[in-house]
Amino acid sequence: MTAYGDEMVNATVYHGSDRIVKVEDIILPGLRKNYDFGPGFYLTDNRQIAEEWIADEHAPIVNEYRLSIPRQDILYLKDRDWLQVVVGFRSRSAEAHFKSAVIHGLIADDRLVDSIEIFRQGAIGDQRLFECLRMVELGHQYMLRSRTDCLTWVASKEVKGAELQRAVSRRQGKRANLEKRVQMIYRKQIPGELFYDDFLEMGAYHEI
Repeated sequence: MTAYGDEMVNATVYHGSDRIVKVEDIILPGLRKNYDFGPGFYLTDNRQIAEEWIADEHAPIVNEYRLSIPRQDILYLKDRDWLQVVVGFRSRSAEAHFKSAVIHGLIADDRLVDSIEIFRQGAIGDQRLFECLRMVELGHQYMLRSRTDCLTWVASKEVKGAELQRAVSRRQGKRANLEKRVQMIYRKQIPGELFYDDFLEMGAYHEI
């Protein structure tokens, strides 16, 4: 983990839900373990992504917050570290062990979880899986694992009308050409990539 001194991260972040969620309503770590980085409270710095996450809800609500935290308190997951964590939690094969209160990394799209199963079957290696998981650009996310005092609630707004229709259209558009692009990645040959058994030998991710 890179040392950043006292540099602060100040960001506007969003959480999509079917209800208003103020900071005092957040319960950590949460019950669901098979999310990208395990149990916690997930946020994105892209409002449109938050809208797409909840476009199927009856009354979707985007909650807006201000995140303010020393950069040194955030674990930034990248490349194989990120992939190791996501595969572990999504496939329930291993759980990462974190020391940091907040985790940051790419969003792994739910529609590509099938690629993880194909990886487990040995048909593709880790680099092709990584390409599949990041190919639908959903940006980055923060996961609050053990603290909420770095978060301030700003506002909550229901997504409806034309705004909701745009969110639905964006989601459908991303799905439309996904299968063809994934198949192209599967057919690639990438030297040096790890296959599932070797990947598992790396063990669960332990933060240093």
